[in-house]
Formats: sequence, C-alpha cells, structure tokens
Amino acid sequence: MMGIVNAAGIKCCEVNSASKIELTLYSDKFISAFEKFADVVYDQEVSCAYQRNEYDADYGQIAFRNDRALFFMAHLGQVTYLRDMESDFGILPLPLFEETQNRYYNSIASWTSACVTVPRNAMTEDEFARK
Repeated sequence: MMGIVNAAGIKCCEVNSASKIELTLYSDKFISAFEKFADVVYDQEVSCAYQRNEYDADYGQIAFRNDRALFFMAHLGQVTYLRDMESDFGILPLPLFEETQNRYYNSIASWTSACVTVPRNAMTEDEFARK
C-alpha cells in the first residue's frame, strides 16, 4: 500500500505556509488510491496475497519464477532472485494514479533506508583536533 500511495504522489506530510509540518496523508486522493488498489489486491480472482492465504512469504516470487503469475509486485532487491528464470521479464514502475499525473514516483522503504545528516555547525577534522 505504501508504494501505491507514493506512486500517486501523495505525501504523508508537507511544510505549510507557516513553515510547520502538517499531516496531509488522509485526503480524498488517498482514499481513492487506496480503493483502486484494494479493488485489485483483495479480488481473489486476480490477486494472491500470501498473508491472506497462509502461504510462505516467498510464494509470489516462486509463482512468478515458475510462470504461474503475470505480475509480481516487490522491491527491486527481489530481482536478484529472478536472474535464473528461463522466461524473460521486465521491470515496470508502479502505475500512475491518474492520466493527468505528470511523472512517476518511487518509494524508499522506511525500514531499510538510511538517512545521514551533517549539522551546519559541524567542525572539520582539524577544528575537532584543536579542541
């Protein structure tokens, strides 16, 4: 779901005119993106989520590798497990939310990404050594 929300260009928060962070996730656009995605994901005629079916977590990847699935929605790290496939496959971005959307958006998983910051008042190595 996080990927679909991000693909629609929906931000969880924005800096408002008062320079304060404002929660913007819950909106009509969010609800619409959620409903569009849920219509496909929860339709058991077209989608198989391992969590709902008590399958192993790698069920989707295995089904895709064995040509039993047309699409496999996963992060790019999963591609390494597909290298030994006999069938050709391609990598697609998550879909646009609507035709008027002017670009594709991508996600960075919050549980695997790293953020490094350097404060403005950080000292150089020489300045630190002199202290």
